[in-house]
Amino acid sequence: MAACSEPTTLPSGAVAVSGPAPHVSGSLIEGGRFGSVDYRGRTLVVNFFNPFCAPCAEEQPVLERDWRRLRARGVLFVGIHYVGGQWPRSVSAARSYLKRMGVTYPVLEDPESSLARAFAIQGLPSSVVVDRRGRLRFRILGRVRPGEVEDLLARVRESAKD
Repeated sequence: MAACSEPTTLPSGAVAVSGPAPHVSGSLIEGGRFGSVDYRGRTLVVNFFNPFCAPCAEEQPVLERDWRRLRARGVLFVGIHYVGGQWPRSVSAARSYLKRMGVTYPVLEDPESSLARAFAIQGLPSSVVVDRRGRLRFRILGRVRPGEVEDLLARVRESAKD
């Protein structure tokens, strides 16, 4: 009765998802490229943001703290500069935002919103947890709260034991 020992409710804003994760690759805002060689075999937290999104700015310190704490465990965070709809593309604004927020994980441009479409992103901020086998596990619509990513990662580890 493993289900009895595992909480059945997810953190607010999180939903379970499944299927293969889209390939995450592209140009980094600070220069260089990012692709599957950078994350193969690692758990991945993908965060979609825009520098003009107030809730994105509210969650950013939480994401950075989580990244600094969890990267030693093989978890990789990657930001995606979301553009389209009401969200403008401004690489200079994104660079300023990342510097101001002290973001140290890789951040990609998504100028055609192809990654956002591939991940079926509906709004900002949004984050997706991908397990080390490249499978979608959780989607968070809205800002990430303290402890939320670690809670979801614990669920990913538990299910990997099955």
